[in-house]
Amino acid sequence: MPKVNIQLPPELRSFSDEEKLQVIEEIRKALKVSPTKTVEQEGRSMWDPSDDPLIAQLEDDFYAKLDTAAQQANAETVAVLDLPAEQLRKSNALDRFKAYVKKFRERLSALNHKVKRKNPAEVLQQIDDIWRKRTKPLSRLAEKYIVRSALAARLRVEAEERGIDLPEDVIDKLPVTITAAEKEPFPFTLWDKQEQIEIVALSPAEISAMEHAVLSAAEKIGQISDSHRAGVKQLVIQSMKERWGADKLSQALFDVYSIQNRDWRRVAITELAMATNDAYIAGLREGDVVKVPIVPGACKHCQRLLEGETFIVSQTPQEDGKKYVWPGKSNIGRTAANWWACVPLHPHCRHRWIRSFQKGGERN
Repeated sequence: MPKVNIQLPPELRSFSDEEKLQVIEEIRKALKVSPTKTVEQEGRSMWDPSDDPLIAQLEDDFYAKLDTAAQQANAETVAVLDLPAEQLRKSNALDRFKAYVKKFRERLSALNHKVKRKNPAEVLQQIDDIWRKRTKPLSRLAEKYIVRSALAARLRVEAEERGIDLPEDVIDKLPVTITAAEKEPFPFTLWDKQEQIEIVALSPAEISAMEHAVLSAAEKIGQISDSHRAGVKQLVIQSMKERWGADKLSQALFDVYSIQNRDWRRVAITELAMATNDAYIAGLREGDVVKVPIVPGACKHCQRLLEGETFIVSQTPQEDGKKYVWPGKSNIGRTAANWWACVPLHPHCRHRWIRSFQKGGERN
């Protein structure tokens, strides 16, 4: 293909992501190019709920906590910089965003906060302080939701063996720390008609899987928080260099929030999926056989590597990754061409392990 030198107007650099996508779409139409599938279109949307109602409940709650912190940080930035919010373009999240901006303005007014001219370094430091304050508690959320998702998986193993259904309110009764989950015996009971079933203590493999999942989620949340904070500061620097008006910067901050919103949804789904599936495998017996249910709209990679296949459970890594699955098995650091069977197979994957049949011995 010959090289083409396309000169785009400089003002495109300050467009929101949504506006840039509209420009790309117009160019595509002008060139009469057929639309291509995006990564998300290749599989189920990350906005679809999990097929497991217990995990769906945890996903929504975890995501809501992460998203609220980002929305508040952006809104407080708008308020502290004395930017307008009345002219923002409409979206589903706009009303709540404006309500946060109003609340922060009122708080600043009550504190007799006066906007004054500041040098760029002072402005950036103030924004940095806002974002650190809002996102610092998020990593601590990881333990609560990871522990509960892992224990929900452990309960699913027990319920499957006994042929009973888990109650809808089981999530709210589960421990929120690893320390509580380690108590002897496991601090939760199920009722099978008139019989009370007490679940045995978690195995070392189950505790280890839970600990690693908490560390992974906390680290990922920290990375995303740092990235968001840096992105907002860079946006403010750009607005200073290009002398944006207040309306434009306010809209740009809101547009950035829409991207952050997707990041938080993705991390909530992916980290909980890793935790619950690792916990499920860790709760099975060595030699048990597992598969994944067919998921409508699954991506081509999941169809190729997971659906219709069965795998043998091992509690330790094996050389034959096509035959065995074990706690902690993932595709992190692998290219799509070298992926092997694991769940989740990729970010916001919607598959989960279930037992095909049981042939193992005692749990380790």
